[in-house]
Amino acid sequence: MKIRLAVFVCTFGYIGYAPVAPGTIGSLAGLVVYAAMRWLGAGPFADTLLIVALFAAGVWSGTHAERY
Repeated sequence: MKIRLAVFVCTFGYIGYAPVAPGTIGSLAGLVVYAAMRWLGAGPFADTLLIVALFAAGVWSGTHAERY
């Protein structure tokens, strides 16, 4: 179960498995998150929290998904 969650996080909800241009589609997904943060009126503090949370999630999921 832990590995499935780690792969889900690493691939941003399996977007990284897109058959065509997975990196580009993943970048578009990141832009959607950025646009949502701007639309919600999030300031620099919220941006910093999101960056720290995503970094921590990436380190955790990368460590476990590597085994997969």
